[in-house]
Amino acid sequence: MSKRPAGLSTLAIFNFVFAGLFALLFSNTWQNIDRIRQLVAIEQWRGKMDNVYNVDGQHFLAIAMIVIALLMVIAAIGYLQQRKWAWFLGIFVALAHIAVTIIAIVWQGRFHVPDLLFLMFPFMCLIMLTKNFKRDFIR
Repeated sequence: MSKRPAGLSTLAIFNFVFAGLFALLFSNTWQNIDRIRQLVAIEQWRGKMDNVYNVDGQHFLAIAMIVIALLMVIAAIGYLQQRKWAWFLGIFVALAHIAVTIIAIVWQGRFHVPDLLFLMFPFMCLIMLTKNFKRDFIR
């Protein structure tokens, strides 16, 4: 049995951390959907908001966040066990993570600083999985 690289363990820890962040974002987004609807209705009634804010897109983002979070946890467990399927799952999760983040940016019509963090992490995962750790998934 070969020793697991420290970088692979670190990648697993980062996956757990970001999965937790996604779970928190899911919870916050899901709880705020009704509040957003009420605020949009008030602003439209006052005439201060011309366009209709699409709250239904929030449901998609919230569900996508929780699915990605669950897949990140599964991939992290696979990283720690050095399973071959974890390498494929990690790449899939990174690509899905990038896609959901870009969809969120386009849908919201603005770029926030946390979006940069949510884009950097999956790109880092892709680079590390394809360049550094590809041969370390031995089981």
